[in-house]
Amino acid sequence: WIELTMVTAGDQQGACKVMFKSKVKCTHVRLRYAGSAQKVSMQLLTAVTARPELLDPALTALGRLEAASSHKDILVNQVSPQLIVVSPVSRATETASIAFQHLLGVGGKPKDGVRFVAHEGLHERGGVSTWDCRRPVAELKRAFPHVDYSLVKDEQDPFWSCERESQASIIRRLYDLLLWVRDCPEDEVALAAHCSVNFTLLNAVVDCSLDPPLANWFCTAEVRSMRLLWEEPHKEKAKFLDGPEHVRGLAAGSCYLYPHLLQLKPRGIEDIVLLREDFAAYKASGHVAVISSGGAGHEPLMSGFVGEGLLTACVTGGLFAAPSSGAILRAIQT
Repeated sequence: WIELTMVTAGDQQGACKVMFKSKVKCTHVRLRYAGSAQKVSMQLLTAVTARPELLDPALTALGRLEAASSHKDILVNQVSPQLIVVSPVSRATETASIAFQHLLGVGGKPKDGVRFVAHEGLHERGGVSTWDCRRPVAELKRAFPHVDYSLVKDEQDPFWSCERESQASIIRRLYDLLLWVRDCPEDEVALAAHCSVNFTLLNAVVDCSLDPPLANWFCTAEVRSMRLLWEEPHKEKAKFLDGPEHVRGLAAGSCYLYPHLLQLKPRGIEDIVLLREDFAAYKASGHVAVISSGGAGHEPLMSGFVGEGLLTACVTGGLFAAPSSGAILRAIQT
């Protein structure tokens, strides 16, 4: 108990205003009257970061009841995953152990074909709060002998620090977790984590746009089923190339589709000149020739305009590039 003299207080139903001579960091404050409204005794609870007794606590009695209720729902819905992935933080591991107790056999060992695996990807947001810091792996193995901790490489919690873990860090490890799950041989997988972690998973890593309610906040010990579809990101290509003679291939294709086109023998890999097949007779008749040019990659432009009543010839350069002056000169001279 700390006696505070610089205090003004109202009655028990009213608000209490406490003034400190220096800044005090605390998490909870409890006030009680010490016989006079002018003098108040205060219990100042130490900041959680300095309370080792709150390190990775077990489930409360209420938490165990909620996990047992989830177990009943799981049995009714016949949920029997072959792989149960748990957060290494004790309360999540304990919740999974109670909720999926029907998958544990004699002596508390997993039944044949069932795995309980701890994965740091499901770890609660790390830092600052001691109850979000997991115990050393050796202690966890003793507390949960049915769980495989081989993927938890660090003996001590790697996410524990004096600062709260960033959201970007949580997203990265959840993404890596899903890639690991994707490569697991099991078809049905259960993830036992924490409300904030589940919320981040379904809002920042998994696309739930086909069923938006899936991304809602989780209740305590809530079981939510979904089917994940794995899709690789699509890499859009600005162009399709099959080699340095791609432009020649485009010209050959145009001549194949339009027999009235004639291609001059190219002098370079990318300079293409296409003419009307009857250009000689057209030239002899005294008509004025009309020639256009442009970059390849826009087919059937320009070759599609070569023909009777339109262009006499077209000159095509490289992909999205103007033709050379030499190619244009050849078309004019022809």
